[in-house]
Parts: sequence; C-alpha cells; structure tokens
Amino acid sequence: MKYGVPGHGTWITVFSNPSHAYAVVAGLRWDTSAVGEKLNSGSGPRWRASKRRSRGYVMRHYPGL
Repeated sequence: MKYGVPGHGTWITVFSNPSHAYAVVAGLRWDTSAVGEKLNSGSGPRWRASKRRSRGYVMRHYPGL
C-alpha cells in the first residue's frame, strides 16, 4: 500500500488494501480474483477486461508510468 506515489498512473496503476492487490495496465486488469466478471472464469492470475470497484483500495503508481 506504500508502493510508488499516490494516485492514478498514466499506464499502470496498482490498487491495494490490506488483503488484496491488483493492477490495471493500459486499461486491462491483472488480477487473481474474478470479482466484477459476469461469468466466473476462475481464480488465479490472468488478464481481465472487466472493471472492478476500487472502493476500499489505495491507488498507487510508479512516477512517470
């Protein structure tokens, strides 16, 4: 939750809370959870086109990205 600097990045944003983290890279979500998907495509790390509510998460990014 303390990675990089606060806020939304241009290309990469990491969302984290005390129990989970995921990243959005160029509009695609890299996540281990299927939350937000209409069809459960399973758990495990994978690219997901669906959006996820970011409420309760801290947004961080590396400066310049």
